[in-house]
Amino acid sequence: MASDSFEAKNQLEKSLSRFEQRLLLTLNVQGHSTCKKQTITSEVPGGGIWYHWGGKFSRVPETWEFPNKVSLRNIWNRWFLCNHDENICPLRELRANDVRMAKNGRRNLSSLRCLMNFMVDKAKKKGVYNENPSKQEVERMFKEVSGSVFSLVGNKRVETFSWHSFTTKVAKERRRLKTLQ
Repeated sequence: MASDSFEAKNQLEKSLSRFEQRLLLTLNVQGHSTCKKQTITSEVPGGGIWYHWGGKFSRVPETWEFPNKVSLRNIWNRWFLCNHDENICPLRELRANDVRMAKNGRRNLSSLRCLMNFMVDKAKKKGVYNENPSKQEVERMFKEVSGSVFSLVGNKRVETFSWHSFTTKVAKERRRLKTLQ
C-alpha cells in the first residue's frame, strides 16, 4: 500500500512542469499530491499569491473573472499595481495559462496587453515611463498618455468607457503606424 502511494506521488511529480517543480521545492509545499485545490501563500513577484487548481499553479484563483467592465484608468492601475483586496498580482504579470478558466480570458488578456503596450510606448516616448511605479507615478503616467488613447475615440464621455472600447481603435492605430514605418 505504501509503495502505491509512493509511486503515485512520483508519477505526479513527473507530470509537473519544471517551473512547477522548482516552485514546489522553493515553497516546500506538503501534501500537494492529494489536494486538487490549494492556495499557495507564497507571494508572486509584484504582489498577489500563487494558487493551485486544475493541476497547475496560477496567479489568480479559479473563480477569478477578468475585469472587463472597468474604466481605462482602473485597468491601467491594475496593470501596474497589485490588487491587495483580491490578492491578485499586477495584470501585466498574468500569462495565458493563468486566465484559462475565465470566459474569453486569453483573448481579453491579449487585447489588454496590446492596449497597455500602446500606452506604455507612448509613456516611454514622453519620458514618463517607470518600470516599477508607485501609485502616484501610475496616475501621473496615465494623465500623460490617456489623451493619445482618448483622442482615437472622439467622444466627450470617453473617460467613462470601459477599456474594451479602446482595443479596436488602438489595434487599428498600431497597424497604421506600422505601415508608415
